[in-house]
Amino acid sequence: MQDLIQTPNLGPVSFSKHVISYFMNELAFGDIASATNQVIGILQSQEIERLVTPITLSGLEFWVHKPSSLVFTAQPKDDFILVSLVLKRDMSDFIFDNG
Repeated sequence: MQDLIQTPNLGPVSFSKHVISYFMNELAFGDIASATNQVIGILQSQEIERLVTPITLSGLEFWVHKPSSLVFTAQPKDDFILVSLVLKRDMSDFIFDNG
């Protein structure tokens, strides 16, 4: 496991190879260092927020970064959050509580 990254909204996190692979393939064109920096930048952003879902999925959380339209799945562990998957999602059908 990689070192934990401190984030303001999720707390301490680690992220999977799947997340890095997504960023390498979609955004960093195969550059692992650039992909890692992009992941860290988004996870440390104040603009990432937890999605409240109508059902609980065995500890699975969904976090969204609206500016990039990326949705992350996260699983709370003992003392950190494991960000395990990321996908690009059209945000037009999401309902956000901005109040």
